[in-house]
Parts: sequence; structure tokens; C-alpha cells
Amino acid sequence: MSKYFKKYKSFNYTEPYKGNKNNILVIGDIHAPFTHKEYLQFCRHQQEVFDCGQVIFIGDIVDFHYSSFHNTDPDGLSAGDEAEEAQQQLEEWYQMFPNATVTVGNHDLIMYRKMFASGLSRIYARTWNEMFHAPKGWTFVDKIIVNNVMYTHGVSNALKRMKESRISVVQGHLHSLQYVQRSQSEVNNLYAIQTGCGIDDEAFAFAYNKPFNAKPIIGCAVVLDKGKLPIIITL
Repeated sequence: MSKYFKKYKSFNYTEPYKGNKNNILVIGDIHAPFTHKEYLQFCRHQQEVFDCGQVIFIGDIVDFHYSSFHNTDPDGLSAGDEAEEAQQQLEEWYQMFPNATVTVGNHDLIMYRKMFASGLSRIYARTWNEMFHAPKGWTFVDKIIVNNVMYTHGVSNALKRMKESRISVVQGHLHSLQYVQRSQSEVNNLYAIQTGCGIDDEAFAFAYNKPFNAKPIIGCAVVLDKGKLPIIITL
């Protein structure tokens, strides 16, 4: 195990990494444009340390603060400015990870939920790739199962989802949780992962966390050797 762990330093990666397709890098919620300034390089570093050839974003790649159901900061960004800054930030992720799967999160869905509430048909909506100008190598799904492990953004915690689904689960959504927990029975060995996240807690978009003193855990996860070895890493 020790061969995997190398202390993170602020490396300056500029190129994608191919890696072993049997190893998966799982990137937590980034909430562009309100992403931790070191998170991109941190995730890219872990991809190389753990030789990951697959990349899964666990959801909430954008925040949509201006249009969210939380109170909008009147001194924050306008809808247009936020969208422009999010797009600029996402371009850096596209360059580093040109091929990825995104499990769609609740913040990613805000635009569709707003349209539904307004009585507009989804025929008028753009696709995820069109909305975020994502490269062709990015695929957006509700959930994905790889090597008998379910990857999903989630709403409840991963351990609860694992017990209900009876399948190993990797999940995001809960910024203040990061863990790996196993469940052994006579017929299977399951695990639940909460990935941590990649948000900038000082951004005005996360003011709703302050009354609860809910500090985020900045980190990601990797699932190695065809789903057999789950690991969490913290920045």
C-alpha cells in the first residue's frame, strides 16, 4: 500500500494522463466557478500516483448559485457572469481530463428543474455537452456501474445507499464527509465511499453552510484493480 502514497505538492501539470483502465479516479463536487484553487492539480496528481485510466466526476460540476433554491447573494455574480466564469474554469478541467464520465448532481439539474417549474418542455433545453461546452469525451449520466461498483452523486450518505442497494457505492454530494466503510457478509464484501469535495469554502456561494459550521473535506477517491481496492485521499 505504501507505494501509492506520495505527499501532494502543488505540481504544475499541463497534459492529460492515460493510465490503467482498471483504475478509476473519482473527482468530488467542484461547483464551478467556486472551486478550490488547488483542487485541479491535486486531482491530476492523484491520477498519476494511482495510475488511473478512467475518470468519473461525481456530480455538481457547476454551482448555479444565482439560480439555485438557496438565497442568492445580492452582491455576488450575476447569472451571466457566473456562467462565464464557470465555463472558463471548466475549460481547464477539459484540458486535463478530456475523457470523463459525469454522474449528474442536484446543482447540475437546477436549470432543468427551473424549466420544469416554469412549464417549459425539455424540448427547449440544450444537452449537457452543449450547455457546458464539454468535449465529446465527456459523458453525462444519472449513475454508472463499473466492475460491480455504483457511482452516483447521491442525496443520502453512501453507506445508507450501499445497504439499500446491496452493491458497493461511491458517492459525492455531502461536502463534509469522506470515508471508506466496508460491509462483509457470507456472500459478498461491499464498501461505501464518500469522496469529499473540491469547493472553495470561502466563496459566497457556500454561505448556507456557515450556520451549521459544516467545514468541507477537500479530497477525492480512487478505486483500483477493477473495483477491488477503494482509497480516499485528502488535500
